[in-house]
Amino acid sequence: MELLFFTVLIYFDTVDPHLIVSIRFFIREIGLNDTFNKLIIDNLTNVVALDFEWESKCFFWSDVTHLSSSIKRICKDGQPEVLHTTVQSPDGIAVDWVGKNLYWCDKGRDTIEVSKIDGKYRKVLIHKGLEDPRAIVLDPFNGYMYWTDWGNKPHIGKAGMDGSGQLILINSTVGWPNALTISYATNEIFWADAHFDYIGRCDLNGGNRKIILSKESAPNYVRHIFAISVFEDWLYWTDWELKSVVRANKYTGQNINKIYTAIYRPMDLHVYHPYRQLPLKDNPCKDNGGCDTMCLLAPGGNKTCACPQNYVLEEDNKSCVPNCSASQFVCNTTYKCIPFFWKCDTQI
Repeated sequence: MELLFFTVLIYFDTVDPHLIVSIRFFIREIGLNDTFNKLIIDNLTNVVALDFEWESKCFFWSDVTHLSSSIKRICKDGQPEVLHTTVQSPDGIAVDWVGKNLYWCDKGRDTIEVSKIDGKYRKVLIHKGLEDPRAIVLDPFNGYMYWTDWGNKPHIGKAGMDGSGQLILINSTVGWPNALTISYATNEIFWADAHFDYIGRCDLNGGNRKIILSKESAPNYVRHIFAISVFEDWLYWTDWELKSVVRANKYTGQNINKIYTAIYRPMDLHVYHPYRQLPLKDNPCKDNGGCDTMCLLAPGGNKTCACPQNYVLEEDNKSCVPNCSASQFVCNTTYKCIPFFWKCDTQI
C-alpha cells in the first residue's frame, strides 16, 4: 500500500499544472504561463461556481439565472449531466474527492448543502447563521469545511464536513469576503475581500492572520477579486474589474502579473492538478463507510452516516428510513418524498 501511494506521488510529479476558469458562457483550461488554452465546455448560460474531481476527470459547475439555476457536470468526453435543478443561487461548489460527495453554498436559499457526487441523496447541512454564503472549500484530511458569507454579518465560517461544530472563524475587517482557498501543504486558508480589496491568510483556526496584498500595495492587480486558488508558492485569482487572471507569490505578494485576460468577467478558478486532490490513506468513507446513503467525513478522522431530506437515521446510525408526510410517497430511485398526485420519474 505504501509503495502504491508513493508510486502515485511520483506520477503526479510528471503532470503539468493548469488552471480551470469559468467565464460566463464557457469553461476553459489554461496554462500557468498562458501557453496552454483549451475549451472544456461552452454554450452555457451564466456559469459561476466551478470545481473538479481529478480521479474521474469530471468538471462540476453551477449555471445561475433568475429563473432556472442548476448544478451540472461533464466527465471526460461525455455529455453534460444535470445534477440539481431546485437550487436558487449556488455561487460556490466544492468536490469531496475522498468521500465522493458534492457540497455547495446557495445564496438564494441561505444554505450549505451536500449530495453524493452524482447528485443523489441531497441534504441541507447548515441553514442557521447564513445570509449570503458565497465560496466553500473542503479539507478532507482534517474533516472540516470553510465558507465565506458577505451578508449583514460578513464572516468566514468553519464546520465539520458533516455540518457539526459550526463556528465563525473570522468576522473582523471583512466586508465582502468573496474568494476562498486552502493550502493543504501548509495548513492555511487564503481569502480575498472585494469591499476592503485585499488578500489575506491565516491558519486553519483563524490565527496568524496577515494581509498579503491590497489595493493600496497593488492598485493595478487588486480591484475586485471573485475567486482564488493556491498551488506551491503561488496564488491565482480572478478579478472582475481587470477581467483577468492574476498571480503572485503567496507569502510576499511579489512577482505579480496577469496571466490571462478575458472578454467577460472571469468567475471561479482552480488549479487543476492531482496534488490539489491527494488520496487519503485511511479513508473512513471507503466503501461508503457502511452507510445506507451518504458517508460524510467528520473531524478527527471520523465519519458520519447521513440521510437525505425527509429521511432519518435508524438506531444503527447507518440505515435511513423515510419521514414523509401522510400525503407523500417515497421515490425509491431518488430517496425523495413525492406528493401522491405526482409520478416518480427519477428526475427530481
